[in-house]
Amino acid sequence: MPLKVNLHYWFRKLPKEPWIRGKIVNIGPKPRTYAICAENGKMYVRKRFFIREDKSNKFYENARTPEDFYSSEEQETVVMPDNNQQNTVMLPNNAQPTSRFGRKLTQPKRYGSNEI
Repeated sequence: MPLKVNLHYWFRKLPKEPWIRGKIVNIGPKPRTYAICAENGKMYVRKRFFIREDKSNKFYENARTPEDFYSSEEQETVVMPDNNQQNTVMLPNNAQPTSRFGRKLTQPKRYGSNEI
């Protein structure tokens, strides 16, 4: 997929050096090469292998304004659940407690015969 002109990308001056942010100014002159202007103003020509996409470009493509969220035409009402009803589970006295995985919890005999 060819890269777009006038968008910011990350590129490397040399293979082992850190990534530098720059903007693609021109495509070419050879196949799969791009002319990049670094943030310091220097121009570089790099192949596609040394260029990575800047993820902040995608943020602005899908950016929404506050008006998109709060339109006066549509007002949604949120219904809160009634917290007065409590969901409690009553266990019979002879029921043995279980772990969250369903195993029955038993106390080792060395601790006595006390219930859990």
